Amino acid sequence: MEIENFKGIGRPVRIDLRPITLLFGRNSAGKSTILHAVCYAHEILSQHSVGAGKTTLGGEQVDLGSFRRFVHAQDTGRRVHLTFEIDLAGRSLSGQLHTDDMQYLPIEKDELDQAADTVTSGWLKLRIGWNQRLKTPSVESYAVGVDEDCVGRIETAAETDEPSLARFLPNLQHSVFTRAGFNEKTAVFRPGGWALLQPSVLPVWGETLPIFPRSTLNDSESDDEFNCEAEFNYFASALMVGVGQLVKDELAAFRYIGPMRDVRPTQDDDSVAELGMPVAVREVLGRPPLPDPTGRAHWSDGSAAWEVLRKSRTGPVGSDLIRDVDDWMSRDDRLNTGYHVERQTVVELSADHPSVSSIRQGVPKEDIDVSALITAVADADTRSTVRLKEVESELVMETTSVGVGISQVLPVVVAALDPERPGITGIEQPELHVHPKIQVELGDLFAQGVDDGGVFLIETHSEHLMLRLLRRIEETHSGELPQGKPALRPDQVSVVFVERVEGEVRATPLRIDQTGEFIDRWPQGFFDERADELF
Repeated sequence: MEIENFKGIGRPVRIDLRPITLLFGRNSAGKSTILHAVCYAHEILSQHSVGAGKTTLGGEQVDLGSFRRFVHAQDTGRRVHLTFEIDLAGRSLSGQLHTDDMQYLPIEKDELDQAADTVTSGWLKLRIGWNQRLKTPSVESYAVGVDEDCVGRIETAAETDEPSLARFLPNLQHSVFTRAGFNEKTAVFRPGGWALLQPSVLPVWGETLPIFPRSTLNDSESDDEFNCEAEFNYFASALMVGVGQLVKDELAAFRYIGPMRDVRPTQDDDSVAELGMPVAVREVLGRPPLPDPTGRAHWSDGSAAWEVLRKSRTGPVGSDLIRDVDDWMSRDDRLNTGYHVERQTVVELSADHPSVSSIRQGVPKEDIDVSALITAVADADTRSTVRLKEVESELVMETTSVGVGISQVLPVVVAALDPERPGITGIEQPELHVHPKIQVELGDLFAQGVDDGGVFLIETHSEHLMLRLLRRIEETHSGELPQGKPALRPDQVSVVFVERVEGEVRATPLRIDQTGEFIDRWPQGFFDERADELF
C-alpha cells in the first residue's frame, strides 16, 4: 500500500506487506498512521464515510477527527492519496459482478471474462479532497490499474451545490482492452469519457457501471454498435468494479488490535442480565440493539477475543481454539504466563426456584424435591464464561486480579490462533506490559500463524520479538531448527524502519539474508542505546 498526505505522512510512503511485517521506529515517527490508513480506507470503501472520525475497524482506539485533522499539515488544500495493490492470481474479476442488469443483452461474455481474468495484479487508488463549496470531504477520484498500468478512473465533475455526476475516463490504450478486442478507434468511444448517472465516484459494488444506460443501448442504430457498447460496458465494469471489490473485501477482513487492550471487567448481575436480554424484550423496553461483541470494532480493544473464546466450539482435530490458546499461555516452552485459559459452562437457576431456595436455606437434603431440581437444571438456560486459572495453585482468577500484561497479550494470542481469522491482522505493540521472555516467544506465535495462512502487520518496539524471527530464519536455513518450532524464510518477513527526515515520514525496508542477518544497516540511532550502555 502507498499513503500520501495522511496525518503525519506527507510525501508518498510505500509499505510492501509480507506474511510478517514489522514496523519499527521512534515514538510519533508514523508507524501507527500506517495502520490507521487501512482503517480509513475501509471506512470509505465499505461505509462510504469520507469524513470519518471514528472508524468501524478502529472502534474507540482510532479517532481520526475531521478531515482538517487527518489531512497532512491540516492543509485542506492537499489531497489524501491511498493506494492498494493486490495479487489477482487465482481471483476472478468478472466473478465480482453479481448483477442481472446486463444478462438480457446478447453479448459473448465467456471471451470477455477470460480476458479480464488473465490479469495477474491490480491496484486501486483513492484521491480524497475538500469540497470548498459544500464544506465536506469527498472522494474526487477512483482509479484502477491492472498489470501495473492504469485501466481507467472515475472522477467527479465540476463542483456544484448539488451532488454532481461522475465521469468515467478509460485508458483505451491499455493492453487488456486490446486483448478483449477493443480499441480507441471504435465509434462508440468518446475521448472525453462518459458521464455516469451516480452521485459518487465509488461504484455500486457488484453492479455494472452505468456507462451506457439500458435505454441508450436499446436505441443503438445497429446491432454491431449495440453489441460493442454492451460488451464494453460489461468488460470495463469487470475491471473497474472487480479490482475495487477485491480490495474492499481484503480491507473489510482486516482485524485491528490497538495498543491498549481492555482489562476484562468482572460482570455484575445487571450487566449479565443486560447481555442475556432477548431481542424482543429489548425492543419492548426501547433499548437499542447491542453491538456484536465479536465484531471488528471490538477487536480494537481486545474484548472480541474473549467473546471468540467464549463462543468457540471444539471442531476437527487441531481446531480447538480454547485448547490452542491454553497451550500457548501455559506451556513452559511457549509463553509460560503462569495461567491456564479455560471455558466453563454455567447453568443459571433463579434463586427463587423452590429447590434452590431450599438449598440456600439449609433444608436437609432428604427434604429437597430432587426430581424438581433435576427438571429445573435440564430446562435452565446456560451461558459460557472464560476464566484464568493459576498453573501452580489452580486458583481461578479474575483478569483484574492478575498482572495487566496477561490481559494485554491474550487478545494477540487469540487473533493469531483463530482458525476463522479472516485476513490481515494489524497489531500495535503486542509486547505491551509483558516480560522479554514472552516477547521472544511471540515471534514463534506469529511464525506459526504464517504456517496456518496468517498475515500480520505489527507496529512494535520489541527487539526481542525481532530477534526470535531472525533466529528461526537462520535455523531453518542451517537445518538446525528445533523440533516443533516453526520454520521461517527471509521472504516471509519484512522489517520496515519508519522515521522522520526533515519533517517527512520515510519508511525504509531492511533486507534480511538466509542466515538471519540484516543486509542493510539500521538507520543511525535505533537499537544503539544497548551498545552505548554496555560498552
